[in-house]
Amino acid sequence: MKAALISVGYTEPQMRALGHKFTSLANACNKVGFGLNELHDMRVLEMIDTNDNYIKARYHYIGAFTVPTVQVLDNTACEIAVLAVLMVRKSGQFVRSPIRSLPIEHRYQVI
Repeated sequence: MKAALISVGYTEPQMRALGHKFTSLANACNKVGFGLNELHDMRVLEMIDTNDNYIKARYHYIGAFTVPTVQVLDNTACEIAVLAVLMVRKSGQFVRSPIRSLPIEHRYQVI
C-alpha cells in the first residue's frame, strides 16, 4: 500500500503521518482510487490493527489473543498486492504481478 501511495505523489512526511496502521494506509489508498472495497478485507486489516495484534503476531507474546488465519491473511494480502501493482503501473513504473496460482512462499519471486 505504501508503494501505491508513493506512486501517486505521497511525500515522506505524509507517509510518516500515516504510521503503520493498516486501516489508515488502506483508507488513504482508497481516497486516491486504490479500490480495496471488500468489507471482509477491511475487517481483516482492522483485526490486525486491534490491540497491537500486528506486534503480538510478529514478536514473542504470552497470553491469548485473536488473529486472522494464514489463509485469510493470504487472501487479503494478495488482493492488496494486485491492487498495488495496478496503481503503481498507472504511474508508469514497472512492477511484477504476484502469481496467485503459486504457493504463498513463491508468489513474489521472479521465476
